[in-house]
Amino acid sequence: PASASQSARITEEPKVGIKTIKVYCQRMQEENITRALIVVQQGMTPSAKQSLVDMAPKYILEQFLQQELLINITEHESLSMSS
Repeated sequence: PASASQSARITEEPKVGIKTIKVYCQRMQEENITRALIVVQQGMTPSAKQSLVDMAPKYILEQFLQQELLINITEHESLSMSS
């Protein structure tokens, strides 16, 4: 089986719109990438979110808020599993 190509992008714009998603989708097609991550500062417009749904399952573009990824792992509390 062929392995899927992957990519990650961090956006400069505070809120991502449909225009940016179309550009990323076009790049994914040109570079034969089927799965990508996009890190956004403040989220996406409703039309941009809908375009992610429309692209699936051929292209998967997963969105993360930048704030969600800014976790200091040295300060993270782990939960202990007790029986």
